[in-house]
Amino acid sequence: MATYATEPVLLGSQIKMAVNFAYQGTSTTLDDLDYAKLTYFSPISKTEGVVLMKSDLIRRETTVGQKTTVEWFAIVDTSLVGKGQMKLRVEAEIPDDDVPETGVRTEIDECLTNVVIV
Repeated sequence: MATYATEPVLLGSQIKMAVNFAYQGTSTTLDDLDYAKLTYFSPISKTEGVVLMKSDLIRRETTVGQKTTVEWFAIVDTSLVGKGQMKLRVEAEIPDDDVPETGVRTEIDECLTNVVIV
C-alpha cells in the first residue's frame, strides 16, 4: 500500500509517503478510482489523525522510452497523527459490475506502517 520511512520520525515533521493501490490481483489502480480516502493515525494517540482525499494526493507521471509510470504521494503532518507507530486506513470505492445499483463497492482496509513517530 505505501512505502515507509526506516528511521523514527520526529513529531511535528512533514513526511512524504508513496501511496500504491493494488486491489486483489486486478489491474485497478488509484487512477481508476473516483473516491479514495486515506487516514493516517496512531492507535495510542488521542488525535483523529490526518485525513486525505484522493484530490489531496500528488500524482507524478514519468515516461522513460515508451513506458509510463504513475506514482502517487501523500504529505503527512506528523503533529496531526501523534506519537507511536503510524497506521493507515484506506476507504475506496472500487468499480464493480456486480453491484447493480451503483456499480461501485466500498472497501475499507487498515495496515500498520513502519513509521514510528517519536
